[in-house]
Amino acid sequence: MPLGATSHQDHAGRLEFSDGHSASTPWTHRATLAAPGPLHSSPLPGQERVPRNRRTTSDDRVHPMCSADDACPLSDREMRAWARLEAVVELLPGALDSQLQRDAQLTHFDYLVLAKLADHDEHAMRMTQLASSTNATLPRLSHVVTRLEHRGFVERTTCSSDRRVTIARLTDDGLAKVVSSTPGHVRNVRDIVIDQLTAEQVGQLSEICNRLLHRLDPENRLEVCRGHD
Repeated sequence: MPLGATSHQDHAGRLEFSDGHSASTPWTHRATLAAPGPLHSSPLPGQERVPRNRRTTSDDRVHPMCSADDACPLSDREMRAWARLEAVVELLPGALDSQLQRDAQLTHFDYLVLAKLADHDEHAMRMTQLASSTNATLPRLSHVVTRLEHRGFVERTTCSSDRRVTIARLTDDGLAKVVSSTPGHVRNVRDIVIDQLTAEQVGQLSEICNRLLHRLDPENRLEVCRGHD
């Protein structure tokens, strides 16, 4: 949810935000919003009665991911950890976008593209490499680069040794945009994430993310620094 937006929940279990954005409410939250009922209450018409050995809440609702019928159900502790991570993954992009759009007229993905180019030799990358390192499809990246080209931040050229290869290059104005946008972005990252944790927790967060990245991105396409801190 973008910073400053408000929300309410409709009867279908979706969150409606003041900016028009909507999102499904996680099952773990829906259970707390529903009216409670006794364990021996009859199921509603068309609703299957939940066996007693699968009941984990006072209102007869069991999260599908915690069902005993699953091969590897999540424990309550695991479910809390997953639900919290899922919520962070959902909310963080909007918080990053909100600040950058307000202060730099960039989306977070715009900034990521510019920053990736700024970090590379000669401030240039093949479009295929840039797409891989930003976890974007080529059509999506091409659309974003076209928009950045129109603003004078990026230019595209053909590789001299292989005419089939397109190179994206950061312009001087693009580099200046990265430099001017970075301080506000860093302050936002610090306010949202870093300053909410102790130094020890920051190290733990880094190690946790490192382990997950080894599973999600074994080839390190996103070019994130790996190894122990």
